[in-house]
Amino acid sequence: MARRVSKLEAAGLFYLLIIGIPAYGLVELVEAAGARNLLTVAIVVCVAAPLLYLAKRASDKAATARRRDELAKKYGDPKIADAILSRTVWKGQTVEQLQESLGRAADIDQKVLKSMTREVWKYHPRGANRFGLRITVENGVVSGWDEKL
Repeated sequence: MARRVSKLEAAGLFYLLIIGIPAYGLVELVEAAGARNLLTVAIVVCVAAPLLYLAKRASDKAATARRRDELAKKYGDPKIADAILSRTVWKGQTVEQLQESLGRAADIDQKVLKSMTREVWKYHPRGANRFGLRITVENGVVSGWDEKL
């Protein structure tokens, strides 16, 4: 089974492709052109770097806007989409919305009672059975949470 790429690894690959490859090309260009054209290369680098940054930023904003639109359409409320994108937890939040907001829990304790199911979703591990955030879910809906700072 293939392992998933983390966000940090994906960002590293992105920067390697967007910054590393052009930087390598510039080094090759400097070596081929000699030192007399170094000023030209420096100017190109000073212009290209901010443009690459702005392109990445615009791409991130467009992706966030698309994600917001998808969530607003899925849940029928732009306020819910904004809350999910800001990684917020609220009472009455469904399990699906919780996963969209915070991702998969590090651990889940489940207790099945006669009239309800109670789960404790644990996030931000800090040691053996120590977590920074515990969210209580009753019958598929968030009923409360405890956050350790």
